[in-house]
Amino acid sequence: MQKLSAQDAAWLYLESPSMMFHIGAVQLFKAPPGGARAFYDRFVKRLYERRDVAVPFQWQLTKTPWNLDHPAWVDFDDVRFEDHVRMMGLPAPGTTKQLMELCGALHSKPLDRSRPLFEYYIIDGLESGFVALFAKLHHCYIDGAMGAMLTMAMYDGADQALPSLMGKPAARDTKKPDAIDMLADAVGQFMQLPFKAAADGLSLIGTGSKVVRHWFGNPDKRTPLPFTAPRTRFNVNVADKRAFSMFSWPLDDIKRIKNATNTTINDVVLAACAGGLRHYLKKKRELPRKPLLSAVPVSFRDKTDAAYANRVGIMLTSLHTDTEDAVVRLYRIHDSAAHAKESAALWKDAYSGDISIPGLPLLIAGVGRIFEASRISNQIWPAFNVLISNVPTAPFPLQIDGCEMVGNYPVSAIGHSCGLNITVQSYNGGMDFGLVACSEAVPDLEELSSGIRRELQILKLLTLGEEMEGVAEDASPRDIRILPHAPVPQPEAPQDSVN
Repeated sequence: MQKLSAQDAAWLYLESPSMMFHIGAVQLFKAPPGGARAFYDRFVKRLYERRDVAVPFQWQLTKTPWNLDHPAWVDFDDVRFEDHVRMMGLPAPGTTKQLMELCGALHSKPLDRSRPLFEYYIIDGLESGFVALFAKLHHCYIDGAMGAMLTMAMYDGADQALPSLMGKPAARDTKKPDAIDMLADAVGQFMQLPFKAAADGLSLIGTGSKVVRHWFGNPDKRTPLPFTAPRTRFNVNVADKRAFSMFSWPLDDIKRIKNATNTTINDVVLAACAGGLRHYLKKKRELPRKPLLSAVPVSFRDKTDAAYANRVGIMLTSLHTDTEDAVVRLYRIHDSAAHAKESAALWKDAYSGDISIPGLPLLIAGVGRIFEASRISNQIWPAFNVLISNVPTAPFPLQIDGCEMVGNYPVSAIGHSCGLNITVQSYNGGMDFGLVACSEAVPDLEELSSGIRRELQILKLLTLGEEMEGVAEDASPRDIRILPHAPVPQPEAPQDSVN
């Protein structure tokens, strides 16, 4: 029995029919002889071959009686991977747009908690001839960094041996806990609470004092405070339908931009997203005068930490969407992100991610239900406007039994008061962007995606003096690996900002 931490379990407690916390990816593969059916056989075979590495696929949730404490993982001995992998087909012509719409619909469905919390969909019928794999895995298993390691451990390196990132698999505990075991563990955790709370409290006080001194002692390095972000269409109670958009951009372009401006890859990604958001909201005459704030996940995971759990914090940074010049905006984001990283680093030593108090699951779930039912996120100032994440993955091609993966587009989660998530993964020379949004708040997500591509072109033009050719509207997914799959619109005519 493995008890979930408070941070891991919170993804379960806060879930509702309109707010689901599974994450995943859309991966494109070169089809083997025999097409999607042959790929299905190879993929299921791979799941069985790597079952000692992908141990969460054999875990099932077990609740503590009366929800007194966090649930636990127990081994699910009879897992049949065939039951978690399904085949689907796109109707002709099988465009990228159709694929994105299908993946958005699949992402809108919750996972079945009565069995291990993962699903795979193998999608045939793409006009490019590729096979798409849509993966869904619950966030309570892993964070983004661990998800990247899991992908690399599950697949093969095409041109070089893939190092073992997962370490030696832990021994499996096949003993099924009964109610007495679960209650005894909850009581034991409660008895240790005063000692743990004292230790954590001292650490938190010490870290908090450092953060306060840093904030007040460095006026030029102050990071934004939560709930100071302006209201936008993204910051509402989310509905149960998800929109999804994806595209790629050459990693070399982004590296050359960051080298020319002495910034970082993450700065360029944030600046591209900021410019896309500014263009999108300005076109709708909804651009706030105050700059938008982004939450950026920060990994607290050590390089040797390969635990299936969440080890992540959040830093807040300004996107400077009130700045018109794209390059000036990039430099300002660079400064803001650097200051935010300094503040986030102070919290790492105090990070625990776990607390166990009798009745805490009921309390968290109850607060979440009240927050959702009151629809208060439609009224209050949001803690931040958008979540933007950048996760590095394999810099070389991965494959499954000779089927090379040519694209790896992240599909993340959204929640009330933050109905937009932009996650980027570097893979084999490309930066793969995945945008997820509430389809009611952002019914035209592809326009925002196009705006980000537009901003990348502007940054390339202004910093490198180069332009990038557009791609035809009906470009196939094959083009996604090299260039964006939609033309980049021209800059809009200037207009005044609004509140």
